[in-house]
Amino acid sequence: MTGEQLGKRGLALAAVGVVLAAWVVVFAVTTKVGNPPALLAAAVSAGLACACLVAAGVLAARLREADAAARWRHVFVVLECVVVAVFYTFLWATYTVEPVGEPDGWSPAVLLLLGAPTVTAMLVVGHLSKVMYRFVVEANGPVVQDDAASVQRIRVVGSVLVAVGIMLSVAVVAVSATDENQAWYLITGLLGTLVPVVLGLKFVRVYDVYSARRVKAALYLALTFAFVFPLSGIGSVSASPVTTLLGTVRLGVVVLVVSAVLIMREYTGEWGRSWRASR
Repeated sequence: MTGEQLGKRGLALAAVGVVLAAWVVVFAVTTKVGNPPALLAAAVSAGLACACLVAAGVLAARLREADAAARWRHVFVVLECVVVAVFYTFLWATYTVEPVGEPDGWSPAVLLLLGAPTVTAMLVVGHLSKVMYRFVVEANGPVVQDDAASVQRIRVVGSVLVAVGIMLSVAVVAVSATDENQAWYLITGLLGTLVPVVLGLKFVRVYDVYSARRVKAALYLALTFAFVFPLSGIGSVSASPVTTLLGTVRLGVVVLVVSAVLIMREYTGEWGRSWRASR
């Protein structure tokens, strides 16, 4: 792909992001629900995902040289991290939206009509990041650096995951002890906070690119979704200090795992075809 083609694609995708953001705003303004703050939270999350798409498209349109794209590649990775983490918060907010006159109900229309632009933005940002990666690889060759310094950085990331994951586990124990639903909050909270701890232990044992590829880091995204979202009772409309604090802990888990998975993907060169050979 040439820089000119990349620029045109970036502008087109930025325009798509603007259209999706307008869709979110119009829907949020015209829709009536039983608890408007929950709808606002879902709309803000969806709008932030669309904003990431606009930013990624505009940046891609400006980076028409491979050297400049290589210097700014990390920005696309950060935008990916933000939009995936926002997707989790969007789901949490959506499941608290109540239809008018149904205090304990749930509105699937909000999930579908706000989820469509959110999922679209998430997928397109990931696609654009992959396009930028291929653009850099085609011009400069594989970007994987299989050296001692790179391995040490991955191990440091693993140590951070373990340390922060343990701190989040301690926070779950302390917060859940103050609520009458102590056992439920404790079990579901610890299941979520153990995901970054286990992933961090995997990172600490990495010794080269090939061992890193065997970690299967993307699996931990699925585990995060399985443990942090459905089992956590996040759909409850209660806004007690305990649920608020535990929600903050869960968001920390999501950010940790998503960031670690993307860092590992960049380190292993998962999108670089020439680095797919086994040892």
